[in-house]
Amino acid sequence: MENSCFLCDKTSNVIVYEENGFESRPCPECGLLYCNPLPKEGEVDFENESHTDSFYKKPSQYKSKWLVGKIGTGKSLLEVGAGNGHLLNEFYNCGYNVAGLEPNTQRINNIREVYHLQTHQGYLESYDFKEKKFDVVYHVDLLAHFPDPLFAIQKMKDIMAKDGYISFEVGVVGGISTFWYKLFPLG
Repeated sequence: MENSCFLCDKTSNVIVYEENGFESRPCPECGLLYCNPLPKEGEVDFENESHTDSFYKKPSQYKSKWLVGKIGTGKSLLEVGAGNGHLLNEFYNCGYNVAGLEPNTQRINNIREVYHLQTHQGYLESYDFKEKKFDVVYHVDLLAHFPDPLFAIQKMKDIMAKDGYISFEVGVVGGISTFWYKLFPLG
């Protein structure tokens, strides 16, 4: 059965990337890449990371300073998918009261041992934040890892303080020529 964009419910015949029997197709309405077919329950390892550690470490100082320039400092910040903690540490160095959420226990141990920062183990969708609210909820390249991205965004809104911010980074994979995928496989 053909899958459609989860935002617009439109389908596309254009395939921008293909791997292991799954296709990335751009929605003709909004441009969002969607997966066709959808993987079966348990078929995707949501903790799998195909980027090297330096992919996240190198730009972390730039990203933290960008956020400071946009909203200032002294705010509580949750990084969802904190990885090895490089960006979380940079936010801390910029004056944020930080917490991380990460499902991978090895990465959590790295954050605690190297940076000595508060990190919680779990997935955004099922983690119980109790009544805790954050001024900033931040994540990098996670939309493709959420089984239900709309639910994940709603959960971020639920834990965001009044007048808070959700800040996230996503790739623009669908906006470039398929030619580049042949030269630089996404992994």
